[in-house]
Amino acid sequence: MNITLNAEQYTALVALARRGATVEGTDAILKLEEFLRQTEKQAGVTRFFLWVRWQEAKQPLPPTTNFPSVWPPSLQQIIERLDRPIARVDVEAMLKENATNPATVLVTQDPAGQVGWTELNVYFP
Repeated sequence: MNITLNAEQYTALVALARRGATVEGTDAILKLEEFLRQTEKQAGVTRFFLWVRWQEAKQPLPPTTNFPSVWPPSLQQIIERLDRPIARVDVEAMLKENATNPATVLVTQDPAGQVGWTELNVYFP
């Protein structure tokens, strides 16, 4: 049996799977990522991924924050694209929509969000 999804449906399905994997932890995230890479390779699709975290200026992080493993959900967002690599304008548009006064914006391509965190201005000079 084959099931056909358009890009929007596939992206929505990936977002739901990623949400569930995040609850399960790093191993589940990495297994999901491997499954997605295999599926996308077979379909000839390239998915571009960037995890974005930020702080709001002049607002302390909650005491439960433990970077990089525990971060407030309201201060992070994943950007995924199937049509082109993610650009700085994509991050800025997401921040404009989701943040009030973002400061210390960090990004990583690590799906587990554990390594590679880089300041936005360094990642996109």
